[in-house]
Amino acid sequence: MKKSTLVITLFGIQSTVACRTKEVILGDESNSQITNDKDFDGFNASEDCDDLDPAVNPLMEEACDGIDNNCNGEIDEGVSQRYYEDADGDGFGSTMSILNACRIPDGYVPLANDCDDNDPSVYTGAVEICNDIDDDCDGEIDEDLLIGLFYDGDGDGFGDPNFPSMDCTRQDGY
Repeated sequence: MKKSTLVITLFGIQSTVACRTKEVILGDESNSQITNDKDFDGFNASEDCDDLDPAVNPLMEEACDGIDNNCNGEIDEGVSQRYYEDADGDGFGSTMSILNACRIPDGYVPLANDCDDNDPSVYTGAVEICNDIDDDCDGEIDEDLLIGLFYDGDGDGFGDPNFPSMDCTRQDGY
């Protein structure tokens, strides 16, 4: 091992610090190659994707920190989460704009399935109201709201079941 010394003076007190660098010799004497493990994590520069950081090497677990901790060529794999842009602020995002991140970015939410991300009253699970819009994002418009409106030609308050309304708003005669 090579040994270097460093003299440090702090608050008038002088100290000598010894530093060691590990050298590994690979191959035979005729063709020797010296590689250093600069961060002393047990991996030389050819195996370690950041040989100056002992917390980065092929045996490390991936952490959500924007770094390839385990040297496999991927950053934050398996530890980041998927977030969806929420343009209308209703808490449900659009599957048209997705980010993988460690923390929720501004303007994004962890829930998707907003079928109209420009209208805050329209999202998965919203109450369906009679407005010719799919308020609850289930693929149906004004479902179950057309029931009970029938044409009442004689004005007695009872409609004819053979003439249901195709609109959920009460029209004259229904």
